Amino acid sequence: MTHLIKKDIDTFIYPPSLYCNNPTPENIAFNTQLQKLAAEIAYISGLEASGLISPDEAYKEVKALWKQFQQFKKGIDGKPVERLKCA
Repeated sequence: MTHLIKKDIDTFIYPPSLYCNNPTPENIAFNTQLQKLAAEIAYISGLEASGLISPDEAYKEVKALWKQFQQFKKGIDGKPVERLKCA
């Protein structure tokens, strides 16, 4: 029962999105990282908006996340990641 409640809360907080591209492992990994980045930035924005962290701290955290994402985007196993396209 507790597992179901946690799953419902996770789905509410981090709603899954439809994947609209060629489902290669690289593309799925990219999509997962992109959704994770968006969720973490939303969380940081909420903390800053509620006054729990300063704007400078929020900026530094978002910048660090963006740098991590750029490193990931440079390639998975040395291969460039295809851009995602939804029809």
